[in-house]
Formats: sequence, structure tokens, C-alpha cells
Amino acid sequence: MPAQIFLIISADLTIDELGRRIEQAYSKTQISVILLLRGDIKTIEYEKRIKAILPITQKRQSALLLDNSPELVKKLGADGVHISSDIKKLRDAIKTLKPELIVGAGNILSKDDAMTKGESGADYVFFGDDRKSTDTKTHELALWWADTFEVPAVYFDTKNSLTDFNSANCEFIALPISGFHDE
Repeated sequence: MPAQIFLIISADLTIDELGRRIEQAYSKTQISVILLLRGDIKTIEYEKRIKAILPITQKRQSALLLDNSPELVKKLGADGVHISSDIKKLRDAIKTLKPELIVGAGNILSKDDAMTKGESGADYVFFGDDRKSTDTKTHELALWWADTFEVPAVYFDTKNSLTDFNSANCEFIALPISGFHDE
């Protein structure tokens, strides 16, 4: 089964750019999940971005995940949260949001971290740092996980392109929105 696209939207895009850039990405491929990174954006500005793209993701039947903001998921009608911080915050999000909503574990950089977060009840484990490209070791971790465990693996590699994204052999391949632009 081919990998599904897990699109990462950086926090530096303006509200005006969001819709246009997301539509460009949809015009090139089917997207299953969109992670809207928060960065240093204040809550009110992050909420505006969520509200701007939620109708687009709902229309296209893609899951919209919020970055380390479980308190905003139900409030704004998102599909879930991506937790890249410690295990306590992940467990708290799982207790609060599951089973109705998605809770993913991010920033997995070791087997120990993968096991701890994967066994916590997370809906997926995200290998690599969701804010920058990953290395060979991280790819090997993702392959190990995908071949061994049932919890879906997400592998982030900014070097991957749409033509070879299935080479990760994971359930999901994360691609940055910067890879989808007008040619």
C-alpha cells in the first residue's frame, strides 16, 4: 500500500498565503493529514490560521492536526493534535481527546522514545523533527517501526519528492508545504 501524504505547514506562512498554498498542494496530490505548525505565534493568531484552513481541509476530507495545542482541538473543530513534547503532555492529550480525535506523537529520535510514545496509545509516531529534515538514522528508525509495530509510522524527509515518496515504506510520508509551489 502506498504511503499517504502528511503535509506540514510552517508557522511562517501568512493567513493570506495559507489557502493558496494548500490548494496548490491539493492540485498535485491527495493529502490525508495536514499539520499546522504553531512556532512562536500567539494563540489568537494561531486560531485565525486554523479557522482559515479548516473549511479547506474539511472539504477535501483531510485531517487537520494542531501543533501541541490540545486545548484548541475541540474548541475550533480540528481533527486532532500532534504532540512533539514530553510523554506527560502526550498522555494528557490522549486522556482528553481519544478515542474521538487523533493524538499523534512527534519528534521521535530513538527506539526508546518510539516505544514509550507508541505504547502510550498514540495514533501514530512521527519519526524525525517536524521542523527540519531528518537523517539516515531517523529513516532507519522509521523503517524498523513500520516493519515491527501496528501503530502507523510517519517519516519526515524534506529531500523526498512526490515521485519517490513511497520509498520510505511507512504508512505516512511527511512533506513540507514548501515542496508544493507553482512551477
